[in-house]
Amino acid sequence: MMTVVMFNGQGCEFAGMGQQLDHNSLMFKETLDQAQAVLPYDLRAYLFGTRSLVEQPAYLQPALVAYELALYRASRVQADAFIGLSLGEYAALCAAGMLSLEAVLQVTLIRGQAMAEAARQTPGQMLAVQLRATQHLPALPDGVWLANRNAPDQVVVGGVQKQLAAYTAALKEAGIRHMPLAVVGAFHTPLMQAAQPALNQVLQRVAWQAPVQPVLSTTTQQPFAPATVVETLTQQLTHTTALSDVVHQLAVGGATDFIEVSPKPMLAKLVKRQLPDVTTYTLGEQAL
Repeated sequence: MMTVVMFNGQGCEFAGMGQQLDHNSLMFKETLDQAQAVLPYDLRAYLFGTRSLVEQPAYLQPALVAYELALYRASRVQADAFIGLSLGEYAALCAAGMLSLEAVLQVTLIRGQAMAEAARQTPGQMLAVQLRATQHLPALPDGVWLANRNAPDQVVVGGVQKQLAAYTAALKEAGIRHMPLAVVGAFHTPLMQAAQPALNQVLQRVAWQAPVQPVLSTTTQQPFAPATVVETLTQQLTHTTALSDVVHQLAVGGATDFIEVSPKPMLAKLVKRQLPDVTTYTLGEQAL
């Protein structure tokens, strides 16, 4: 048996997440306490909903990473490998011992700020597209890019608002299901180039360690390594992530169990649709 732990990215958060765990799990509480010592804002106020993460999108990234790592630590699940969707890769790298909790929060705080500023400079949007077996994704026009391959039947595109609006009309005409994502900016597209220098700079300051268990990159489909992690994470901002490719690769390599760490379940369903024979679990507050 080979167990893969998956950390989710932005879009799975909700107001009030972790409030019950903070009262009932000592490990969860201690991890949030450690995170609070690093972060320059009231972490619990934003997690529990007394302050709005929507109004402070730059705070969302370290808040979500802190929550997922606290949830993972409290569960005491043992992993043979890790993966993550977008921001979730940072939680995966920390869980695998490649960087400390303090470092991952410092990095994702800068990442969130840099991405918010890049989105302000070059506004963009993202669109989830659900394909039936007989459907094919229409050709992408200039200004629209493939951002995420989450599953064989689900992709996310992102781009300039005007061009994406025209592409949305083409999807509607073709009868293809689609839904705009509640995110600020077109992540994993060239519109995030302005965020790369600040992210690269903070990544260079991290004391990277060899992972205790492998972490596969959804950008390169290769294991993260100390020598290349800075380049890979910098590239991730502007390049397609391919969760479905990595999931397939792990299954071919013997993965039998996929455990999702996320406030709101998303990844386990995608994996189960792609690989009906594997076992999937959702690590949520009810499981502790």
